Amino acid sequence: VIDARAWTPPPVFAWLARVGAVAPEEMLRVFNCGIGMAVVVAAESADAATALLTEQGETVCRLGVIEAGAGEAQVRIDNLGAGWPG
Repeated sequence: VIDARAWTPPPVFAWLARVGAVAPEEMLRVFNCGIGMAVVVAAESADAATALLTEQGETVCRLGVIEAGAGEAQVRIDNLGAGWPG
């Protein structure tokens, strides 16, 4: 589960969405929207991973969580308003 409020996409993505009339869901399907790398760690290791990456000069934001579910794995984007990413 990714929280769309967890990061602020660079302005170029708002421009692309506006000029191209691209829906938020399609923006996230096609573009990285400013997320260059994702690291998945156990919840109990998140603080240590954040500290290590920050010490190495990386900008860290916690994008979401992994939740158990039934059936095929899927990605859910929460808080994805109609004006996102602008």
